[in-house]
Amino acid sequence: MTIALVLDSSAMAAFAAGSVSVGELIVLVDEEAQFVALPAAALAQAFARTGPDDRGVLRMLVRGARSVVAPLDADGSEGVGLVARRCDLATAHAAVVATDRSAVLVTAEPAAFAGLVDKEMIIEVG
Repeated sequence: MTIALVLDSSAMAAFAAGSVSVGELIVLVDEEAQFVALPAAALAQAFARTGPDDRGVLRMLVRGARSVVAPLDADGSEGVGLVARRCDLATAHAAVVATDRSAVLVTAEPAAFAGLVDKEMIIEVG
């Protein structure tokens, strides 16, 4: 399974609010038969950031054929925890998933990933 994109909580919240740019990226991934990773910690934060109407869109994203929820399990907890010394847990989880998978990180808050993810591996969305 090839993970092409990792969405952070801000990208998921933007998608839930109707961001066309995030939707277009997901369509491109689907056309290439690749996958979009939703880090579990970032997904939880996205649910916290959205209202009731937008949560339905997030639930659809999770159930998408090309969506994979990346767990925060025993194997990854230490690495994510060490990165979280420099940022919040959701940001750390997204950064670790993106770097471990050599995937492009999609975010509306690129400054949060400064020093965590190479700039050329970040797509900023609105």
